[in-house]
Amino acid sequence: MLTTLVLAGFLLAQPETGSDADLATQVRKLSRQLDAGELSAREEAEEKLIKLGPSALPLLPADLEKITSAEIKQRLVRVRQQLERDQAELTAQATLLTLPAGDMPLTKFLAALEKQTGNKIVDMRSKLGQEIKAPTVKVDFQKVPFWRALDQVLDEASMVPYHYGGDGALAIIARTDENASRQNRGVYSGPFRIEPTQIYAKRDLRSPLHSLLQITLEIAWEPRLTPINIEHPLDEVVWVDDAGHKNKFSDPTAEPVAEVQPGTTAVELSLPLPLPSRAVKKISSLKGKVVALTPGPVEVFTFDKLAESKKQQISKTDCTVFVDEVKKNNDVWEVQMRVRFDKAKGALESHRGWVFANEAYMLDASGTKIVNSGMESTSQSEDEVGVAYVFDLKDGPAGHKFVYKTPASIHKITLDYELKDLELP
Repeated sequence: MLTTLVLAGFLLAQPETGSDADLATQVRKLSRQLDAGELSAREEAEEKLIKLGPSALPLLPADLEKITSAEIKQRLVRVRQQLERDQAELTAQATLLTLPAGDMPLTKFLAALEKQTGNKIVDMRSKLGQEIKAPTVKVDFQKVPFWRALDQVLDEASMVPYHYGGDGALAIIARTDENASRQNRGVYSGPFRIEPTQIYAKRDLRSPLHSLLQITLEIAWEPRLTPINIEHPLDEVVWVDDAGHKNKFSDPTAEPVAEVQPGTTAVELSLPLPLPSRAVKKISSLKGKVVALTPGPVEVFTFDKLAESKKQQISKTDCTVFVDEVKKNNDVWEVQMRVRFDKAKGALESHRGWVFANEAYMLDASGTKIVNSGMESTSQSEDEVGVAYVFDLKDGPAGHKFVYKTPASIHKITLDYELKDLELP
């Protein structure tokens, strides 16, 4: 059948290296079976593709527009959506480290940590002009969560994280005398580390209602993640003082939100609690939730026939990219495009910086990449953003392709945490 041949062509184009070859073979076989004559065989193939797990995602055909069978498209969309949900669930779990007991140079520990967890760590001491020592650290980890293991080793090596190192990595630097030990200061929840860094009390004598107790939290994540923003719903916060009194927010609609800046691995959020009486010396327990919006896998959307006037659109998973017009504007060419999400989950409502960081470029007839020379936001809604990209095309868009890369889905990670014995000022 023509559909099967077209589908096979996509799958044969996938790279096969090492153990990936067996998985790729299974994906090819099962994807062909989606076009079987019997319904039971098609359903069996779909079920088995899902059971292969998220590692099969990059091996699925990406461009469904060229597959002629509506049923195959529907089944592949369902498979991809389920595998992305499964991947999001795995993302919400802490990665684990296992190392036998013994002494290990810090550099080898960091290499083992990156290999086992996928979290890149970079030493920034030289860039900051700090003395570079090569300590040996003690290890003995059996399926220990990433942050717990790293905190232990950083304390032993007299180092601390620097959350602004960029490049999708967690930077580490030398610890100064003013930095306290990291162990037992924070709590761990999935891939996140949550630490109270400051408690500030303000008593307004003129307007007592304006008095408050503000607790600042540093929320860090494993560097393999790239959150869009971090929210902290106040309606989920419950705290108990040292007298055993349970408290909740009188205004639960408030919701501190922090947009994640590119190149960072932590944000700070402040919880504005009502100021307790002077008799309260500490908060015995504070429970809350952290909600992180995280992007799914990045997909590539490629548009050709740019010299034609008709509009184009490509859909993948929960995302549709539109090219509405390619027009000349004085000496440059503009690509008027939009990106829309069926399930934006609030990712476009107020924090859209991640969308404008998406890669957009041209390929000429020889495949040479042409970087855009500027961009401008043209429209915004809760589920869609429009952008005009500017390109310097000497001979016009004929023979060129416009390439846009974006996550094709958005996922929410919700995790509980509890802080204990917070001494009040």
